[in-house]
Amino acid sequence: MTIARLFPGLLLVMALMLGSCEPAYPAQVSEVVLQTISMESADQPFDGQVAVASVIINRARMAGKTLEWAVLRPKQFSCWNDPKWARRWLAKHYTPIVRLRALKALNQAIVEGDRHIRHYHTIDVKPYWARGHEPALQICEHLFYEGIK
Repeated sequence: MTIARLFPGLLLVMALMLGSCEPAYPAQVSEVVLQTISMESADQPFDGQVAVASVIINRARMAGKTLEWAVLRPKQFSCWNDPKWARRWLAKHYTPIVRLRALKALNQAIVEGDRHIRHYHTIDVKPYWARGHEPALQICEHLFYEGIK
């Protein structure tokens, strides 16, 4: 058994100690960040969760703010647009296993470094901000974009 399996938050703490992402994020990741990763991508493969975590990190980094700030900004992550839906989803689906998977995705996104993706949407919507832009990546039903301001 590897140390990373024994201590799932270890990679995150090590990355933070080594300064692999700016600004330095606290060793204690806010639960709302893990909840956002879970709600936005729990039905996606692990790589999809890593990509969602990368978006959160990149948005926070570009603004010089915290991960929590990035996920709680109005109309940034659809899972928070309907608080009643979010509470129901979390009560039903946010298990320790789902939480651990989100933490592992966040760890992996930090280890991989900047994928340059800052936006995404599902294939069943066509947001105004995506017009004229080609997705850089598709993972299942999520399209990810680079460089959209």
